[in-house]
Amino acid sequence: MKKSLLISAVVLALPLSFSLLSAAPGGRPGPGMMLQHMDSDGDGQITKEEFDSGRMERFSTIDSDNNGAFTIDEIDQSRETMREKMRQNRFKRMDQDENGQVTEDEFNTHGIEMFSSMDADEDGVVSQSEIEDWRPMKMGPGRP
Repeated sequence: MKKSLLISAVVLALPLSFSLLSAAPGGRPGPGMMLQHMDSDGDGQITKEEFDSGRMERFSTIDSDNNGAFTIDEIDQSRETMREKMRQNRFKRMDQDENGQVTEDEFNTHGIEMFSSMDADEDGVVSQSEIEDWRPMKMGPGRP
């Protein structure tokens, strides 16, 4: 019982932790998100060309009516679309049998996999440095 409660608490707290780790003050994208989105060749670095390309891609995404400019409403819609995609992806990772429902077992299995993947030294404890080193966005779509 205690183990299930601990796992549930960790799983529920993780989305907030990751958003804090990857976002800069004021809710702006942080360094982790920038690297994830702009490092097109996956070498862990962003060249000027990758940076420029990433910025243009982001502009095009926000400018939903393709008029060469965006409004605050287009920014809001872009953020909402991104949140919805993230929400759906999180759900898909937990719904292991892909039946459109997450059972308690699937939820707990997902939590155990996440905890294990963060516990790099396998000591049964996740430290702040392990959380910082755990890069869920770099692990790709199949990550726990």
